[in-house]
Amino acid sequence: MFLAHGSLLVSFSIDGESRVWDMELAERNGILRGHEAFVHALAFSPDGSRLVSASGDLTVRIWDTIPPAVRARPTVAHVPPRD
Repeated sequence: MFLAHGSLLVSFSIDGESRVWDMELAERNGILRGHEAFVHALAFSPDGSRLVSASGDLTVRIWDTIPPAVRARPTVAHVPPRD
């Protein structure tokens, strides 16, 4: 399953692990462990910030695709001065 903009690929295997591949660097970026059976389905959230996996062990898991340090950064909004 490719992320919409094509920079990440997630593959799954019979051992219950899903592997995350960085397509820009052409290397494995991580392994998602937690399922105890074959992963049958994967889907990205519309904004690509999360991945959902469903397994034959009858579980569904939600994974962050954005590292916690990046996700925790505060967002500063520009507010124009009042007249």
